[in-house]
Amino acid sequence: MLNIFFDLDHTLWDFEQNSKQTLFSLYQKYELSDKIINNEKISFDDFLKAFQTTTKFLWKQHHEGLVDKVKIRQRRFTHIFEELHKMKKKEELFDRNLYTNLLEELENEYQYNCPRQPNLLPFALEMLTYLQSKGYQLHILTNGFEESQKLKLEHSGILHFFKNIVTSDCTGFTKPNPIIFNHALAISNATPQNSIMIGDSFDADILGARSLGMKTIFYNPLKKTPQHSVASYDIACWREIEGIL
Repeated sequence: MLNIFFDLDHTLWDFEQNSKQTLFSLYQKYELSDKIINNEKISFDDFLKAFQTTTKFLWKQHHEGLVDKVKIRQRRFTHIFEELHKMKKKEELFDRNLYTNLLEELENEYQYNCPRQPNLLPFALEMLTYLQSKGYQLHILTNGFEESQKLKLEHSGILHFFKNIVTSDCTGFTKPNPIIFNHALAISNATPQNSIMIGDSFDADILGARSLGMKTIFYNPLKKTPQHSVASYDIACWREIEGIL
């Protein structure tokens, strides 16, 4: 039986849309438009851009083993406000004494609300329904945090599709490390020869799985062109899956 392992964020669960909705709610609730940084107000576009830059930086550090999830959550909104200063080309950082309580509240509410957003990427639900009807065993293999990833699956209505959920939390290793792939294969009673990895990260998902001999599908809606593409298949839309599986 073919086992299919899916990444979650940016592959099935629409991280960008769900995060943006959460941030906009926080922006309104805490009246961030009225918060002043060195005589300049905070626009939502600036707030969102600072969040995106910060998230990319912190996740890169996490994948490199430089920060754990506790530190990410402790630092995230501090880094966001520091990034806002950089964007405004101000040398002074914000007054932490003034903003400490606000930063903690923003982080706590973001952690609670974001994983509970329901948006999936286009045709993801239809694709999962199709693959389940074909008898494939479906699994999640994600670098995300255990509790938040399960909430995302539950609140987006797709938890029931997956036999196993493997996160970097439960193994202590992140993709593309072969340890997390081998763990996922072992608990799924799968082998590289009867497994496919599907994800949006060329380095973590495609190269990581290929190093073990797994077939791969690069979910590539932006039609990126890696210099040396070695994915078994490259798709821009989930509708294409029926031509492959």
